[in-house]
Amino acid sequence: MKLHHLRVQAFGPFGGVEEIDFDDLGAAGLHLIHGPTGSGKTSLLDAICFALFAGVPGARQRHRGSLRSDHAAPETRPEVELEFSVGTRRLRVRRSPDHEVPKKRGTGTRMQRASVVLEERHDGGWTTSATRADEAAQVIDDLLGMALEQFAQVVLLPQGDFAAFLRAKPDERGKLLERLFDITDFRDIEDWLVEHRKQLETAVRAADSRRMTLLARAQEHLVPVGFTGADDVPEDPSDAGTVDPDAGALDLDAVTAELAARSTTSLAAADAARGAADAAREVLDERRALAALQRQASQAAATLARLDAQSEATAAAATRVALAERASRAAPVVAAATRRAKAAASAAADLAAARRSLAAVTAWPVPALDTDQLPDRLDAEQTLAAIRERRAAGDVALGGYAELNRQLARHRRDVERARSDAAGAEDRAAERQRAVNAATERVEQQRAQRAEHAEIAATVGDLQVRHRALERFGTMLAGARRAIADVRAHDQELQAARETWVHAEGHAIRLRARRLSGIAAELAGGLRDGRPCPVCGSQEHPEPAAADDDAVSADEVDTAEQECAHARALVDDRTAIASAAQGAARAAVDEVLAGCGDAVEFGVPNHLRDTLATHDLSGDALPTVLAALDELERLRAPAADQAAAGLAAAQAAQRTVTRLDQVIEAARQHLEIDGLELAEAREASAAARARVAELRAAVDAAEARLREMRADHENACGCLPFEPSTHDLPDVIGGHDRCADLLDALLAAAGQHELARGEAATAHADLTAALGELGFDSADDVAASQLPTTELRALADQVEAAQLERAKATGVLEQADVAAAAAADPADVAGAEHVARTAEHTAKAARDEAAAIERAHTAVQRIAAEYAEAERESAPLRARLAVATNVAAAVTGGGDNVLRMRLTSYVLAARLETVTALANEKLAVMTDGRYSLEHTDALAARGGKSGLGLRVRDAWTGQTRDTATLSGGESFMASLALALGLGEAVIEAAGGRHLETLLVDEGFGSLDDETLELVMTVLDQLRAGGRSVGVVSHVPELRTRIPAQVRVRKTATGSTVEVSRADAEVA
Repeated sequence: MKLHHLRVQAFGPFGGVEEIDFDDLGAAGLHLIHGPTGSGKTSLLDAICFALFAGVPGARQRHRGSLRSDHAAPETRPEVELEFSVGTRRLRVRRSPDHEVPKKRGTGTRMQRASVVLEERHDGGWTTSATRADEAAQVIDDLLGMALEQFAQVVLLPQGDFAAFLRAKPDERGKLLERLFDITDFRDIEDWLVEHRKQLETAVRAADSRRMTLLARAQEHLVPVGFTGADDVPEDPSDAGTVDPDAGALDLDAVTAELAARSTTSLAAADAARGAADAAREVLDERRALAALQRQASQAAATLARLDAQSEATAAAATRVALAERASRAAPVVAAATRRAKAAASAAADLAAARRSLAAVTAWPVPALDTDQLPDRLDAEQTLAAIRERRAAGDVALGGYAELNRQLARHRRDVERARSDAAGAEDRAAERQRAVNAATERVEQQRAQRAEHAEIAATVGDLQVRHRALERFGTMLAGARRAIADVRAHDQELQAARETWVHAEGHAIRLRARRLSGIAAELAGGLRDGRPCPVCGSQEHPEPAAADDDAVSADEVDTAEQECAHARALVDDRTAIASAAQGAARAAVDEVLAGCGDAVEFGVPNHLRDTLATHDLSGDALPTVLAALDELERLRAPAADQAAAGLAAAQAAQRTVTRLDQVIEAARQHLEIDGLELAEAREASAAARARVAELRAAVDAAEARLREMRADHENACGCLPFEPSTHDLPDVIGGHDRCADLLDALLAAAGQHELARGEAATAHADLTAALGELGFDSADDVAASQLPTTELRALADQVEAAQLERAKATGVLEQADVAAAAAADPADVAGAEHVARTAEHTAKAARDEAAAIERAHTAVQRIAAEYAEAERESAPLRARLAVATNVAAAVTGGGDNVLRMRLTSYVLAARLETVTALANEKLAVMTDGRYSLEHTDALAARGGKSGLGLRVRDAWTGQTRDTATLSGGESFMASLALALGLGEAVIEAAGGRHLETLLVDEGFGSLDDETLELVMTVLDQLRAGGRSVGVVSHVPELRTRIPAQVRVRKTATGSTVEVSRADAEVA
């Protein structure tokens, strides 16, 4: 690869157009690129990388957005053009980064997307090869065989990086080598072997776990039957890991045979024990039956003996029962006679009490009515008749007395109520007067308040206009921010669609290229003997091309091209959507600009207006516009809040005025009502006073009539033993009614006394007849012979039960089997029960033991079969695991790998060994044979990566030492040698492409004159074969040694480039 010509425009520090003809410089073989710090020497190297790879090396890649020169005019397009050749092919690439350009209409800028044009020279002219970034990248990658990072290390030779590489630890050195040499296949091998070992470990662990589980299950069945062994079986099979479970485990086959023998023996013992238990049960049943008959005979004999001893008591009880039954028949007659006699005595007492009560309260002459003499009884009846007549006259005299007395009480209550009503009416009139005065005062206060609030409410209209304008402006700002957010979102979608399209297009291009590379095999697939070849026409096909395993078919290419077309269509759709979003955002921002005139409350700064008017709504300008909108919102919000607060206060005052109008009107209406109520209260007071006088007259009339009725009663009745005129009017009627009630009670008691006396005589006659019939002398004899019902019933039941027991006991003793049992010896039931219980327990234990042994035998026999199957399945896995473990350990630096060197480290070590050999060719010249680099694969300390060590051998001392002991100049030479050696190694690994251009960046200032001369010798050697070598340095000594120079100057208007050779100078 060789550089021919470089042209930069508005790129980096270069504001104008600068050109370098590397062919002119290459004529001298060695050229110098120099200039003051910050002038742009490294920017020329960045321009070469940008032209080839659309990026710049290292940390500068993060600042790709600043590639456009700040010194260039706004309309100048940033661009890099590089002409280079690879082998026999000569190409020219022209690339421009993303940059801002002035809008064609209006003010502000818009984003111009990156572009690239790749051309190839054919027959003296240039032919376009690619205009899309992905196509150009694919062609350049195929030609160079390396990426940006490799190119920056191999062609540009940054000495600072290789000085660090020289002194780096093996791990850090390995990271750089991994970036330059592709070891993906070897890393994949490492990963696959480790993963394969893990899979086999998991499978073996699962197989071992299964076997341990089977042993544990067998142990569970053996322990209950008394089998002990295999104590090493873990309780948790998951703890077995990959340990061989055969160690110390059960011999399941031997255990199965032993269980079979024990099962046969236990079954025979169980049958024998069962027969003995059945025989013992039969003996027990016979003895229990004999014991039951003997108990019946004994119990019957005891019953008869007890009944004979109780015979006299039983006969006495029967006699007492008969006497009590006759007394129970006479008892109701005795009770009736006694009850009637008591009723007659009670009636006589009531009659005497009624007479005493009446005589105690009346002036009437009350006769005695309990005499048995006829003349006395007739006189008493005549006297009672006269009393009844006087009572009737008294009733007539007092007719209407009670009603008139009730009317008098009502009149008196009415008088009191009327007086209370009059007082209440006067109070209400006074209260109404006070209410009218207070209401009048409140109306005056409310009218004053209304006047104050009406003045504030008059400003509502102006405040509403102000508030609506600010809210409308806020809505515009929110709409503009949403529109800008939509632009961002659609730009991201467009970018994603473009990336998808680029990926799909690259995939399609690679598939087409692979298909073309294998087209010979595809054509060979259609060849037939005797038919002409479509390419050469021959009918013989001695060596047809063979298809690769990864050959691409036409269908795969078509599918990839369809996906590419779909992706391109999606890009077009997203572009249209993004453009529409930008238009909508521009309209929203323009609306905000138009609305700025309404935002007079806070004033819009001119710089915010300019920002909104001049900036394009795309790319990097969006944050600026969005910040301006946010600033406007920050200015608007306080003004809007203030306007809203003022409007709310005015509207509140307006509502207060309306409310006060309603309150004043309601107060006026209430004032009118209070006036009417005052007049009504005064009228009611006058009416109440007139009512009091009227009711007082009615009370006086009623009292006079009552006095007249009392005098009439005294003359007609004379029931009261005192002078009525000395008592209150209610006492007259109360006394008369009391005498009348007591007279009625006396007459009723006399009638009841006569009736009770007759019934008592009849009951006494019935009693006399009943005592004679039942054989009793008196009522006391009947009472003495009676028994309580429960006692009588119990005594009768006792007699009946004794008779029944005697009959049953006699029947039992007359039975033949009972008589035979009574004559036999006593049955030994307890002994038979003990024998039967012992035999049954023995039989059950034998049966359970036989069943348990049989179950254990069946289960262990099944487990033994499963265990044997598991052993057969796990044996191959275990063997494969041993191999996989050793191989994985070896390739990952473990196991028998004494150097702890991974496979990838081994490959990188081989690469480093090659780099070291190539570097020593250059270092031997630069150090006059003193120093050489040695690659060491010694074991690294503290677990570090082995195989990537570097040492330096000093031929003068014969010692090997660490590279960190080299001086600054020595380190530079060693770093330069490493850079050259690594470059050649990378080229060789990438396909052996020859580099005809090398650029060495900095580091020469640390060399003395003699050493510098040796280094220059090496650089001269690099010129062999027409190679062009450029040295980037600001060391003055090199300007006298290297005539061909590129001088970079920095000025206030941007950097410039001057190219000079030994015989001429080109600006």
